[in-house]
Amino acid sequence: MIKAVFALVLLLAFAWLAPTVSRQLWQRPVAIKAGHLPRGEVLRLVSGEYAPLVASGAVIRTLFYFGAVLEKNRNSLEVEPEYRQMYHNLAQALKLDPYNQDAYYFSQAVFTWGLGRIRETNQLLDHGMKYRTWDWQLPFWAGFNRAYFLKDSAAAAPYFERAARLSGNPTFANLAARYHAEAGQEALGLAFLRGMMAAAGNERARQLYRTRYQALEALHQLRQAVVAYQQRHGRLPECLTDLVTDGVLPALPRDPYGGTFYLDQAGQVQTSSKLSFARPAEPSVSPAPQPE
Repeated sequence: MIKAVFALVLLLAFAWLAPTVSRQLWQRPVAIKAGHLPRGEVLRLVSGEYAPLVASGAVIRTLFYFGAVLEKNRNSLEVEPEYRQMYHNLAQALKLDPYNQDAYYFSQAVFTWGLGRIRETNQLLDHGMKYRTWDWQLPFWAGFNRAYFLKDSAAAAPYFERAARLSGNPTFANLAARYHAEAGQEALGLAFLRGMMAAAGNERARQLYRTRYQALEALHQLRQAVVAYQQRHGRLPECLTDLVTDGVLPALPRDPYGGTFYLDQAGQVQTSSKLSFARPAEPSVSPAPQPE
């Protein structure tokens, strides 16, 4: 009887203390560590045929570590992720298994938007493209990083070309041509689009390429004409109609996207369409009558 009462007291005491102890344990300073992965060359010698399995384990560990850090931060426990160590571990894992897609996806998601480590991410993507030769996502991400974050149109265009060839997606081809145009490389863009038109699997895709080709060709023609005008007169034309008046061009070409070609403040030919179809204006909607 005494033992039963004693056990009951202990049980009640545990039930009373458990929430407090649990809360204190959860709020204690945490020591979540990303861990350190040895160099990939060393790991390859040790792991042998199990290298992809070891690499997968390292990538999963990194993902779980980052998830644990986010969970702690959501519960008001400020833990700074070990980004440098995370990057090192993923880079070594990709030396073991360059085909691991999760590592590239995670790097693109976390190290670019979250950390701004664009060049480091691009190094991983460039490494992956040597092996995942069929994967259009890696060159698409690499091109996006160069265009959006680094503002380097000339460097972005070849990556979008590769993404377009691998995927057959006309959108990537249009982006490639657009960045060639922004970088003043219309000839490269035109050559690329000729190849894409020839390889197009259906007329709809071919028409999209053709429209882009016509726009880029017009832009190239105008830019070449401006150079010829400048060589003839030693100055830039005041407006594009001067090219026709001076006889450099018989007429101004048309932008198939419906835009207007013009000279910007730097004397470069641009188009108001930005080489894309303008969205139709939203119809005006009259306010609904108010009840009297």
